[in-house]
Amino acid sequence: MDIPPDSRRAALRIIRELLGLEGPDVFALLTAAESALGAARTKRCWELAGESPRKDYALASLAALVVGTRRLGEAWWPKPRRSSVEIIPLGEGSPPDEALAWTCKEWPTPLEVLSMWIASDVADDLWGPAVAYVDLNSIATSDRFPLPPQAKVGDRVVAAFDPGSRADARVVERPGGRLGSELDLDSLRHSPPVELEWAWGIASEPQS
Repeated sequence: MDIPPDSRRAALRIIRELLGLEGPDVFALLTAAESALGAARTKRCWELAGESPRKDYALASLAALVVGTRRLGEAWWPKPRRSSVEIIPLGEGSPPDEALAWTCKEWPTPLEVLSMWIASDVADDLWGPAVAYVDLNSIATSDRFPLPPQAKVGDRVVAAFDPGSRADARVVERPGGRLGSELDLDSLRHSPPVELEWAWGIASEPQS
């Protein structure tokens, strides 16, 4: 893949800012993982990366888990996950530690599932729980999802469009006093695990 220089520079900046590394250094990543996740989880993640058909993608997921665990704490791992509004495959509600025992070698691998889980939970921690999922394959902005019962005119609510990715919507009044919403496409944003996973993948691509 031919990576534009601007994209590579942006990826290296994100790795430096979010992970504290100067680039996609595998040894440094494992050191950071052991500090955040603990030795046993890091060892298992390394085993899963070795089983993955794309080791660079697996390491990108591990990088996401490191920055996510730094945000949420090690207590995230043994706690059963709540239901999510996002479309996340496999094991919803399972503790992350349980997912480490999975052995799937096709998409989504255990590391990819875990990175989606932690990206979603970090987004909720940063911006509050999403109230709905929206498919951005449609650019329609009006009344894309049901509003929570307590919504009132002028409120801003959070919607998810991918695991760890969020958009705001403004609650408005429609004719007849009905409540509706307007999606703010300028508010699209990604939680740090999502940004870091992208950056690690981009920076890991060989330069031409």
